[in-house]
Amino acid sequence: MPDDTRDLRLLMLVSPKQNHLLAALDTTDYAWLAPHLERIHLPLGAVVHNADTRAHHVYFPTTSIVSLLYDLENGSSVEISVTGNEGLVGMSLLMRSDTPTGRAVVRSAGYAYRLPVDVLTEAFENRGLLRHLLLRYMQALMTQMAQTGVCNHRHHIEQQLCRSLLLCLDRSSTNELAMTHELIAGMLGVRRESVTAAAGKLQAAGLIRYSRGRITVLDRPGLQQRVCECYAVVKAEFDRLLPQRKPDSSAPAVVTRSFATRRAFPPPTHLGPGRAVASQAGLVGCAGSGVGSRSAPVASRSVRPPACALPCGMRFKARIVRPLSSELSNCNHRLLMAESSPRAVSRSPDHE
Repeated sequence: MPDDTRDLRLLMLVSPKQNHLLAALDTTDYAWLAPHLERIHLPLGAVVHNADTRAHHVYFPTTSIVSLLYDLENGSSVEISVTGNEGLVGMSLLMRSDTPTGRAVVRSAGYAYRLPVDVLTEAFENRGLLRHLLLRYMQALMTQMAQTGVCNHRHHIEQQLCRSLLLCLDRSSTNELAMTHELIAGMLGVRRESVTAAAGKLQAAGLIRYSRGRITVLDRPGLQQRVCECYAVVKAEFDRLLPQRKPDSSAPAVVTRSFATRRAFPPPTHLGPGRAVASQAGLVGCAGSGVGSRSAPVASRSVRPPACALPCGMRFKARIVRPLSSELSNCNHRLLMAESSPRAVSRSPDHE
């Protein structure tokens, strides 16, 4: 095996409809937003929004998880909500606020789609179905914030840790979470030693396994038995208010990241506190064709990086390959059409 292909990594190019809110939009509302959506990578610990800095984008997480924190004068902070693929980051900006509420920090690295605030604000004011969906999400988010405040004040650290882990599991596609005890302590507003002791009890009970900044949940039902009622209250409210529609299940494109590909796609950089984390060329893509035009058609498949941005040897690997069964079924359908009605085939767009 060549040296430049020994260190292989998989880069998943996700679809916007892996976010539940975007997947729940009707065709016209999605077509309104899609040309302005940009895919972006959010590394762990990056600051997406800062309370004292003007924000220009809202974020629809797909594989990332973002925490909203409130900072106190003594330097401590506490988490008031967590957002993953069920919602969006920056709801307060829809209320014509120049600065977001609190500080949004990436809790689990992954991808998201960002959208200019003015685009979403205009859609919020002019499109009734979209406005109704976002208002219901806002109500569910307010329930989570209120219940988090009650939990932090009334329930002990082990129950808070179980609630935090379960909320992240609901927003993740895997049972492995990239979290350190220090990060969890900052979000729960407690000492690191308290988190270490609580995590040690859960690990001794066989519920989780902690190793090198990663927590693997081994027994989810066991966590649900130990968690306080706050988790069930929040989950029930989200299930009641938001449509039970699964995100886009279409298979994403997979690109093998060799040494040559990593040179073409450098890792994302952190732009500093209070500014959105922007990815390098190749990690940012448009969700619909015709950027800048709301009337542009919406792409039905996952977005791939432009071929010109890839090294010559990698362009074939980055090609999105449609399932063979789908191609065969299309061919069989056309053959049947040709046998039954040759004139109809001759008038189809494919033969004009």
